[in-house]
This record gives sequence, C-alpha cells and structure tokens, in this order.
Amino acid sequence: KQVPLFWENTKRMGGHKVRLKSTNRMRILLDLTGSTASKIKDYDDTDSEKYGLGKVRQVSTFLAIFGIGVNQTNPVIQDHCGKIMSGKVHSYLTQYLERNTGIDYSKVPLNAMDLID
Repeated sequence: KQVPLFWENTKRMGGHKVRLKSTNRMRILLDLTGSTASKIKDYDDTDSEKYGLGKVRQVSTFLAIFGIGVNQTNPVIQDHCGKIMSGKVHSYLTQYLERNTGIDYSKVPLNAMDLID
C-alpha cells in the first residue's frame, strides 16, 4: 500500500488553517521571515531543531540548490515533486555523499535541480 501524501489529507487535517501553519513552519525553519518573525505565532515548532537546516550550511545555499527564490513576503518555490518522487534527486545527490557527514552541499552546483531530468 502506498503511503498517503500530505495533500491527500488536507480536509481531514484542517484544510487552510493547517496549510497556513505548515507554511509558517517552513518560513521559520528556513529563516524566511525577515522582520515579520515576531509576528508569526501560528506555527508548529515540534522537533524544529531536529528537522531544521542545522549550522553546517548556509540557508542561502540550500535555497539556491533546491530552487527556492526568496522574497521575504512571498517566497517562490519551484515544483520539483516529480524529480523528488521519482528518486532522481536522491540518485543525483549521492555523488556528493561524504563518509560520516552526509551530503557535502559545498560541492553541489547551485543549479543542481536544473541539471536533473
């Protein structure tokens, strides 16, 4: 049986309110809040240290590699679902895998998502 995807549960999980909380969570975790950080109250911070980006790479590198254009009030996120769900992104990034440290994002081209087809 295939695992349900988040959008299949939107209505059951609370619809728009849950989507807003999720968007706010992403904005907080990726530090896309700018001067609005103190205004964002409605988000789930469960395990944010565990699932955040950590301190190893800069947020700007992550955003560039994964095609997230940052505008503090309206981030643009490219649709890479097909590439991710097919495993192509995983396969591509394994060439940058370092022993005991994970992927060395300093070696990944900033246009990596454009190179994956």
